[in-house]
Formats: sequence, structure tokens, C-alpha cells
Amino acid sequence: MARTKAGKKLADDIGRDLDQWQGKLFQKLVQLTPFATGQAQKGWRDVYPASRVAKTGQSRIIIRNDVEYIQRLDEGWSQ
Repeated sequence: MARTKAGKKLADDIGRDLDQWQGKLFQKLVQLTPFATGQAQKGWRDVYPASRVAKTGQSRIIIRNDVEYIQRLDEGWSQ
């Protein structure tokens, strides 16, 4: 299917918006992660652009944290 100029511009705009959203989400995740030693906050990784996920239709992890206790923190363990 041929893409029109308007369709390509719309897709580019959506991709840019998704990447901006991802950046804000990443910053919030770091900011809201409890800080004792700093390891959990430092564990966040922006691993794949949301705009590429949208273009390809793939299901991918775009932000991750491999700190072993991140799930417990997410469940309120630090409180």
C-alpha cells in the first residue's frame, strides 16, 4: 500500500509523540522509584524506541529495570 505524504507525516508525528511520551515515562519511573542505595533508580534502561514499536507493530519491552527486587518495590515493599 502506497503511503501518501499526509499519511507519512501523520505517522512521523505519532512516532515523535510516542518517543516524547516514553521519555517522560522513563523520567517518572526513575523519579518515583524508592531511593535507599540508588541501585533501583540506576537500574532503569530505555531499551527500544516506542516509535519503532508502533511502526513495526511488534510487541517489545521499551523500558526495563533488571534489579532483582524491582517487583517488590513496585508492590510497595519499601514502605
